[in-house]
Amino acid sequence: MILAAVRRTITADARSRVRRREFRGPVLRTECDQRPGPAEGHQDVVVYSCIAVKFVGPRTSTGPPLLSGQLFQVRVDYPRRSFTWCKVEPPGGEGTGRPGQEHAPDDSCGGIG
Repeated sequence: MILAAVRRTITADARSRVRRREFRGPVLRTECDQRPGPAEGHQDVVVYSCIAVKFVGPRTSTGPPLLSGQLFQVRVDYPRRSFTWCKVEPPGGEGTGRPGQEHAPDDSCGGIG
């Protein structure tokens, strides 16, 4: 299954980035969810938001556990059985994200859908 390959590849990439000290680990696994937008519901090309999970918080009575880690975005081309991923760097800190200053993932990874 291609989505399983996506998760394995991002986990391996994130672990190598930890070894290079680009961010802190450990990386436990990767989880992905389909991004809403134009590709949603289409089978050909789908964009996913993924997180290389380094911490799993406790489950609450009203929702899933908190996941913390490094964000990635993936564009999967199902007919070609190929995918491209990019590490996502959102602006850090409260109030630092300003409209027009965001850095979108590369178009090969689905851009900002």
